[in-house]
Amino acid sequence: MRPERWLYTIPLRMRSLFRRAQTDQELDDELHDHLERKTEEYVAQGMTREEAHRRARLDLGGMEQAKEKCRDARRVNWIQDLMKDLRFALRILRKSPGFTAVAVVALGIGANTAIFSMMDAVLLRMLPVRNPQELVLVLRQEPDDRARDGFTNALWEGVRDQEDVFAGVFAWSRSKPFATEWTGSVREVQGLFVSENYFTTLGVNAAAGRLIAAADDRPGCAPVAVLSYGFWETYFGRERDVVGRTLSLYGQPFEVIGVSAPRFYGVEVGKKFDVAVPICASALFDRRNTESRSRWWLSIMARVKPGITPAQLNAWLETLSPGVMNAALPDWDAEGQRRFLRAKLVSIPAGLGTSELRGEFGQALRVLMVIVALVMLIACANIASLMLARGTARGKEIAVRKA
Repeated sequence: MRPERWLYTIPLRMRSLFRRAQTDQELDDELHDHLERKTEEYVAQGMTREEAHRRARLDLGGMEQAKEKCRDARRVNWIQDLMKDLRFALRILRKSPGFTAVAVVALGIGANTAIFSMMDAVLLRMLPVRNPQELVLVLRQEPDDRARDGFTNALWEGVRDQEDVFAGVFAWSRSKPFATEWTGSVREVQGLFVSENYFTTLGVNAAAGRLIAAADDRPGCAPVAVLSYGFWETYFGRERDVVGRTLSLYGQPFEVIGVSAPRFYGVEVGKKFDVAVPICASALFDRRNTESRSRWWLSIMARVKPGITPAQLNAWLETLSPGVMNAALPDWDAEGQRRFLRAKLVSIPAGLGTSELRGEFGQALRVLMVIVALVMLIACANIASLMLARGTARGKEIAVRKA
């Protein structure tokens, strides 16, 4: 169909769907007008009015049949029929609340929804960043072989300067409450300290303004902040002029430089941020964040260069560990135990936090989903039997409807 034809038919079909009574009345008036004109033509040929009217109706093929042909030409009957069937089904369900309750309980809709939601969060959902499968989480290995993701600022700076196997590396703090003052009111929001390349390494773009760059995360940096898209939308109504304004965080003025992309709230599932500020700005709140060698408050993630295997990555980190650790803190910590670095593959499309869940419960969730699907199939078969049994009791009703 030609584009100009679509421009004519689409509005007509929309009117037929949402203004059915009006379009049916217009159709009825048009057919009666056509019938009247045809009758007048036959009268002019010498027929009586009754014979002319009968001949015109025969030519038309029947008023109701003509209406049905016109409705079919609109190609919206299937939608109207579907809505009728749905209304009829709802009336039947409302008429038999006992049967409806049995059907709902038998299907286990709540259980299926819960299991699928868990599957979606842990196994299916994609983290809205560029190539999340390339990300690795850098951990420190304790003497008891447990891996932890806390690093001091000095350790982060030691890892940051290594680019042999990383295409990009960034750090961030755990989400924490910030007391924010805006237009005279104080509210608590979720804040995040991030390194200069947090957004660029993840491949996250700005919805407005710009994001934190290298010049923003240096000692003595100017206090700047990036808002999450959800926070910007909820509290500022997506106002473009929010960029350049001043936001007060714990009494410290921060300039809003931009807004992050929609759907991105950080790499930790369940821990969304509202405001992100550079790591260097944490000194404005507590100087120990950047100066102390015993404050383990940062997480490190990196994007691995193409072709680097997990074995190569861990071998490189084991070689790197002594130098980085000795430069950032004494050879031995307060407990007299040496610490090392190792890398753990994130490869979790859903984000940090589900990696452990995926590794620990992924197989169990798949098995559970198969079991739930089998139970649902059995329930559907049982309900089909109930429907057949119920259909025999409605034999007379169905016969009348068919007639």
